[in-house]
Amino acid sequence: MTKASVRKDIMRLARVQLFTLIPFMLLKSYRQELIAAFPNDVWEVFLYSFPNFAEAIVGMMFLASAGVYLLHSTSGNPRRLPLVYLLATVGTLTYVITQELKWHSIGGENITDPWDVAFSVAGTIAGLAILFYLRPGGSVQESESEIHQRKPAS
Repeated sequence: MTKASVRKDIMRLARVQLFTLIPFMLLKSYRQELIAAFPNDVWEVFLYSFPNFAEAIVGMMFLASAGVYLLHSTSGNPRRLPLVYLLATVGTLTYVITQELKWHSIGGENITDPWDVAFSVAGTIAGLAILFYLRPGGSVQESESEIHQRKPAS
């Protein structure tokens, strides 16, 4: 895994964060107007809980970026990449669930709502699916396969 490939992977994850934050900001900014224009309970649940979904995706991409960077900076062992994804998932779930349970208020004041928990878990699952699709740090695996294909010098 080269420094350039790590930078490329981190930038791809940053783009996912950006494209997640744009609808988050728009929906949060116009939430009251949207609820007034389209009075519907399902729509209201979505508008109030979508920030939790977005927060989980952004958190997952951040933790995965940090993990890929640290993996590259330390061993670069491609077998540790699933561990990076696992730690990003556990870290994200821990943060969003403990916030919903009001164990901390790092993300601001929160109202405990089962829909928020569901959207947080769904966002974490979506974030994991994005990681498996994009495979950040995947160039590590390519490097290892290239190493195994080389013939020893005689």
